[in-house]
Amino acid sequence: MQIALRKLVLNDKRHARIFHRTRTSRTRTTSAFDVSTRCNLFCEGCFFFNRDGEHAGQSNSADLGQYASIFETEKNRGVTYPLMAGAEPALEQDVLRLAAKFWSSGMVHTNGTRAIDPDLPFRLFISVWGTSALTKLWRGADTYAKSLRIAAADPRAIINYTVNAQNIDDILPVVHDCAALGQTITFQVYSPTEDYTSYLSEGDAGKHKFIQSDSTDNNLVMDRQSDARAEQAICEAIDLYPEVVVFTKALARWVFKRPGIFFDDVTTDLPPKNCLAGTDPDHKHILLGGTEEVLKSCGHGATNCKTCRTYTAIYSGYFGDALSRQMTAGDAVDFLEAHEVFDYLYNGHQLPNWHDWHTGAQERDPERAPEFA
Repeated sequence: MQIALRKLVLNDKRHARIFHRTRTSRTRTTSAFDVSTRCNLFCEGCFFFNRDGEHAGQSNSADLGQYASIFETEKNRGVTYPLMAGAEPALEQDVLRLAAKFWSSGMVHTNGTRAIDPDLPFRLFISVWGTSALTKLWRGADTYAKSLRIAAADPRAIINYTVNAQNIDDILPVVHDCAALGQTITFQVYSPTEDYTSYLSEGDAGKHKFIQSDSTDNNLVMDRQSDARAEQAICEAIDLYPEVVVFTKALARWVFKRPGIFFDDVTTDLPPKNCLAGTDPDHKHILLGGTEEVLKSCGHGATNCKTCRTYTAIYSGYFGDALSRQMTAGDAVDFLEAHEVFDYLYNGHQLPNWHDWHTGAQERDPERAPEFA
């Protein structure tokens, strides 16, 4: 362990508690499953559907018998935490119920327009792209209020706000709305797919099913100016609403830094070396139909690794960067508090609320990490 990190863990009870909780992360084995090729939204530059609405899956409907076999194989292989997405998994809840027979924890990535069976033991990552007007413009329907309402009624849910070049001014209003509902929120960054990048470079102004924009000058891709504005907005949100914003200023500074955001040195089709989801030999991405994605197993295979800032890339990249150099005392604090966020994202539905956990209001013995199946 790095010296600064060791000193912090030995001398500070709160950070010792965070450090010992990370043991859960170090023993978690994940796999990503596409459980649906249907969706009720048309999000700009979707990483599942290409511009014309085609997808990488091998089937148009879920086969429960096939999924029983897939889940059993992955469970026996040692997977302890399934990540379920696809297009919209809430449209295939029988598959989610089947997964619950094999795992007592996991994560569902959903757009929040359909309530998910309350008996399922999974963290719900509910995607939000802005308030009502921008949601309608860039996602094809105004689902904003409904998504927040469904999230607020479900203790498993956290809002995952995808920052893009068009919705930065909506960050504070959305966080304000979450605070009014007592709803937690975290952040990732819009990560263009190879197909979306190609569309922009082609100067193609034609309409496509999963591209709402009719101009390549009006798109969601972040630049230096929008990165700086996003960092400022998120840091302000953390100051104003620490009880609901599950993120840190250190993460915001790192995520939005320029140049060389993450993987600008990537020159091959292979995932970057410090993308854990893309390089972990135990992690798989199973497409609907049972086919395994072999080139990039992260589950975001259509995205361009050079510009990927999905939540998985944020944390694996940040932790890898921090551990690759000698930490100062401040770096050690930032590292552990970012890990506190990461662990809450995965298991916060099984723990006290974010405010109590973050502030230590419900203190735990730092020598004991919480146990999860």
